[in-house]
Amino acid sequence: MLDRINARLRGENFRVQGSTVFNRLFSGSNPGDRPPPLTMIIGADVGHAGPGVRKPSVASLAFNQDRHGIKYSAISRIQEPRQEVIEDIRNMFHFAMNALMNREGRPVSNIIIFRDGVSEGEYNRIATEEIGIIKDTIKYNFENHPRIKGTGTPLPKLTFVVVGKRHHTLLFPLDRNFNDGKGNCKAGVVVDEGIIQPNVNDFYLQSHSAIQGTSRSSHYIVLKDEVFGGRTKELQELAFALCHIYAKATRSVSIPAPVYCTSASINTLPSLDARLNLPFVLVSSDADLACGRDSFHYEPGKEDNLRASDTASMTSGGGNAPFNIEPWKKEFKQRNARLENSMYFL
Repeated sequence: MLDRINARLRGENFRVQGSTVFNRLFSGSNPGDRPPPLTMIIGADVGHAGPGVRKPSVASLAFNQDRHGIKYSAISRIQEPRQEVIEDIRNMFHFAMNALMNREGRPVSNIIIFRDGVSEGEYNRIATEEIGIIKDTIKYNFENHPRIKGTGTPLPKLTFVVVGKRHHTLLFPLDRNFNDGKGNCKAGVVVDEGIIQPNVNDFYLQSHSAIQGTSRSSHYIVLKDEVFGGRTKELQELAFALCHIYAKATRSVSIPAPVYCTSASINTLPSLDARLNLPFVLVSSDADLACGRDSFHYEPGKEDNLRASDTASMTSGGGNAPFNIEPWKKEFKQRNARLENSMYFL
């Protein structure tokens, strides 16, 4: 509880020590480098409601708000249900990038994005649409930012990595030196050969030790890499380091903190379902913590009214009425400006 309170009050719970890659990205090649590089770490995800629940999907970005990569802020938008590509990625990324640069007073040097919730069949679409828009937005920001335009500052390097948790690959130690005493591999084990995909740059990282049961590794798929230039070992080290700074945990977690700022459940509201005589559905899905807080972005009672109105439209339309997202967008409020630099979503 104190961990959450401290983080929400803009305090720091952890910092990374002993990682050469992390130090280089956030402090420079040498401790005395001035100015040190400004690295931006982003976790991105889209949260969906459960089967049979008609409500918008919620897209969120969690991004570091300090030069140490420890504190994170978040921005959320709603979009058409079941749409995995982030619809408003241009404006969301533009806001996040400018927020960090304005706070630090200097341009970003490196941008590393960990994208959650992308299936194998969507890699090409994400690479074409989201990465393309992000590259365009980076160029636009550097050409129009009052402190950067005309200075000849080089564009930041971009690395885009998909983090997958829904896979069937389990790692077990053959050597007792890698055994954590519970039959699982020790935290920090990486597999980047043998079982990886032949057509993409990918690896498995088991970054946590399960308290009980079988540990599940995360699958990292590199769709674009300019920051590390193909030096995958450095990306692996960074990912493992980021698994140690999740503000709510006192041990390493299964995915990097900006993505884990993300793991929560989206629950449908039983009160409305009961009033409409619909079966109550409890949905547990991996989505942004910010995504999981979507109900807090509506004034009390508004979400119930919107869902009731949508149900009435379906009934009158014979169950085939298209979903109208415009009333939802009208009622969806952005977080209060006073929460901008707070990890309010913990």
